[in-house]
Amino acid sequence: MDTPLKPGVALLSNAYDNLSGGQRSGLTGLWNLYGSLRYKAVSGPAAGHLSAFAQVLASRGGFPSSYTGDAQGTSNIEAPHLTRVYEAWVQYNGRHSRWSVLLGRYDLNSEFDRLQTASLFLDSSFGVEPAFSQSGGGGPSIFPRPRMALRVALKLAHGVVWRSAVVQGGVPLDRSLPPAAERARFGDALFVTELALLRRGPVEDPKAGDPVDDMIGRQARLPPYSGKLALGAWRYARRQICLEPSIAARACTASGAYLLLDDPLLQRIGTAGRQLAAFAQLSVASGAADRFHRYVGVGLSLTPLFDAGADDALGLAVATVWNGRPYLRAQHALAQPVSSDERIYELTYQRSIGAHLTVQPDLQYVVHPDTRSDVPDALALQFEVQLSY
Repeated sequence: MDTPLKPGVALLSNAYDNLSGGQRSGLTGLWNLYGSLRYKAVSGPAAGHLSAFAQVLASRGGFPSSYTGDAQGTSNIEAPHLTRVYEAWVQYNGRHSRWSVLLGRYDLNSEFDRLQTASLFLDSSFGVEPAFSQSGGGGPSIFPRPRMALRVALKLAHGVVWRSAVVQGGVPLDRSLPPAAERARFGDALFVTELALLRRGPVEDPKAGDPVDDMIGRQARLPPYSGKLALGAWRYARRQICLEPSIAARACTASGAYLLLDDPLLQRIGTAGRQLAAFAQLSVASGAADRFHRYVGVGLSLTPLFDAGADDALGLAVATVWNGRPYLRAQHALAQPVSSDERIYELTYQRSIGAHLTVQPDLQYVVHPDTRSDVPDALALQFEVQLSY
């Protein structure tokens, strides 16, 4: 029997060892604890309905990037010590869920700039790429500090979704800063829009047997898509100081765009029912206002790895980010040994044990940490455990 209220709890724990290179070798650990409560009105697919979600985050532990010295973030759960409301929003879906409006504290990456295959990996770039995540005066509304937002989404046709959001701005980019350093203002608003083409078959309502393949928004309860192509763009309202030394006194606009592709290359391999999937992320940002001008991420995942009954996946991916020319010129003017790019190779294996436990050993090799030529390449090993109920 469906109930409108559903509580949940999840623990993510990571043991991290920078084996060689980077800023320093050594061990560290971190964990994030989430407690959530979701509400969804029980109604038929033809009726509009209200839903809500609230989640609290407690984060403790070390800072892996201070060991490897990387810019992209080798651990996607790295955060300062904090206890705070992570998300808290209400959403209304119109009749047949052909449109949706959401208002509240909202993680953009829950719907924008998101790929299923890329979510297997632990490097932060495979969530929101650094040309976007480290943009503007405060970056977008993502982990670990989502902010207030208004998001609208429309189902333009079967498999075609358009969504846009205006987000509060002003959070510092430095994740190690305490929550008290947050100064969010709507005057620094970020505007984001995305058009997504999804390959997904029709889905039936579990109670009435009616088709509900036009559901949209958070808590849609749709199965994973089998293919995705998306184009997004973003722009900050407040102009910021230009990075180019010769025009540093002028103000520049932080803006950018991204292209996402997620597709199964092979639905079945041999007789084991395996699937080989590939993804690609391409993004650009305004080099005059932002450090990172260009990013490319590509990866492969194979699931299941050992047998058809296993819930596991093996993944290999590469993330490369390039400094913009204005940033390079500014650093060279200060005689800093900066190279053009940082590249991270990630090899990961994830396995679910039962319904509530997932383990994931992960190996990453960082070339030119923080795009510095004077920092040796780093090799980092991490082991992540996820418990959820």
